[in-house]
Amino acid sequence: MTEYNYHDSDRFVIEVDYFSEDELVQQFEELLQGYQEHGRVSQRTSAQDRQELERRARLAEDTFTAAFGERDTQNLLLASEDAISNRMRRRISSGLQRFSTEGIQSFNRIEPCSERLGQLTSQNATGAQGAVWPYIRKIKWDYSSNWKPQSFANI
Repeated sequence: MTEYNYHDSDRFVIEVDYFSEDELVQQFEELLQGYQEHGRVSQRTSAQDRQELERRARLAEDTFTAAFGERDTQNLLLASEDAISNRMRRRISSGLQRFSTEGIQSFNRIEPCSERLGQLTSQNATGAQGAVWPYIRKIKWDYSSNWKPQSFANI
């Protein structure tokens, strides 16, 4: 979720609220369950159920790839069921340590602020290590009342 607020200051401020480790583990375990259920589809499964299972598996793989990087995702999904939960928890913890130190950032100009917003929301923001967006609950963006919101499309 992104929250936009304007204020009378000349500064642009980005405040990032991250999920807790427990929240991420719960979300990712639900995604993993959907991925694993897709792998156990039988011939008796209806076409509609197969489509839903395939959608959930793609969502899981896409989210894991965004959070952990492609190589780590493949290693994670190929691990034994016992190892998957521990590996996933370690990767979540590592990602939170890497990203969650960036709570509030302030900028004098819109260009660096815009660049930072792009990094926070981009799929490839951090390369092979994974992107930051799967760890984010909310981004709050405070912008100067002197800056016109219709300019947002141009940043």
